[in-house]
Amino acid sequence: MRIDDFFQESPDTGNPWDSQETELNAELLTQLAQGAAPDPKPLETALSLTRFVREEFEAFGTEPAGLRISEEEARAALRTLRLVLQRQGIEFKRPWLVALIASTPETCTTGAPYPSGDPLDAQGDLLLFLTEPSDDTPWSTLTPFDGVRSAPDDGPLPFDATAVSDE
Repeated sequence: MRIDDFFQESPDTGNPWDSQETELNAELLTQLAQGAAPDPKPLETALSLTRFVREEFEAFGTEPAGLRISEEEARAALRTLRLVLQRQGIEFKRPWLVALIASTPETCTTGAPYPSGDPLDAQGDLLLFLTEPSDDTPWSTLTPFDGVRSAPDDGPLPFDATAVSDE
């Protein structure tokens, strides 16, 4: 099975000027998830599905214009991948983890913990400067004032990103 096999032509709109587009074959994903799809080479299918999911999630994070499926369809493809791999005896490990992050409150002030508003409630992409959690505490911003910065729209970071070794 190839990545293109996970797609099918969209129903014809009746307009001869429309280009024929493709859409995710949700029925095939459902059959694969249930183990009901005719699949003579299940390991090749698992590999193709892995490549497909990786490509879509990579596009989601780097080139949203290149996405071919919706967020809901991406979740369905990821669930299908997990089930297909489990049937083959392959452990599924998520390539990311969800992290809990808390703003460090302004503890030297009276009243609300964030008199100027929670810095994590900002709009747009953010640069976070965090301290590592201990035990069951979440990641937290370094200070109430310097833990969150707006990410620049043009790409370069607003500081020197030279790595420094502890050694």
